[in-house]
Amino acid sequence: MEIIRSRQNRQVQRLRMLGTSARYRSESGEFLAVGRKLYDEANTAGLNITSVLTDETAIPEILGYISGMSSPPDMVFSAEIPENTAADILLKRVVLMENVQDPGNVGTIIRTADALNYGVAVLGGCADPWSPKVIRGAMGAVFRVPIARLSNAEEIKLPFIAAVARDGVSASDFVPPSEFAIAIGNEGSGLSDALNALSDYKVTIPISAASESLNAASAAAILMWQFSR
Repeated sequence: MEIIRSRQNRQVQRLRMLGTSARYRSESGEFLAVGRKLYDEANTAGLNITSVLTDETAIPEILGYISGMSSPPDMVFSAEIPENTAADILLKRVVLMENVQDPGNVGTIIRTADALNYGVAVLGGCADPWSPKVIRGAMGAVFRVPIARLSNAEEIKLPFIAAVARDGVSASDFVPPSEFAIAIGNEGSGLSDALNALSDYKVTIPISAASESLNAASAAAILMWQFSR
């Protein structure tokens, strides 16, 4: 009965919803993250922490229920989602994800963007960059990298370099402009026709003829590194 009552607690339910519902995160302007390491990262980045539950203030079953993890974490916390527009992410280099649906890919791309000093934009049906899975995959990079959710790619006033599986200029030969945005598409279907048409350049990573394509996060990492040199 104690566990049932605890699960019905308003704060517990709010935290649980932040972890499971992208719509609720969007409406509330908050996200859920798990673990003391991420808590320290969020604090260092100056995010506004809105609530905290630890293994000292909540029973393990409740921490497991909130986080959705089979092994209860030592802490869960919520914080305000930083509000970024296209203008906020416009460093000299940006990576734009369009309909990248796997949270692991989105998290890895954000982590790479942090390492190589890129801003991040998400467009269309991308996995929510503020979901717990993406935050874990990014290893706290979401707290440091400016991330903007766009309604239209044209909000980014930079030349677009489209990553395409074939028929583009070899990435090893391509010389990018001084400022640009790399567009990474859906894991299965690639970039939309609209974003392909909007792109100023198309590049392809040379791979073995026996291999159909690269993972979206791998392709993004290679291009971000190649064009940062």
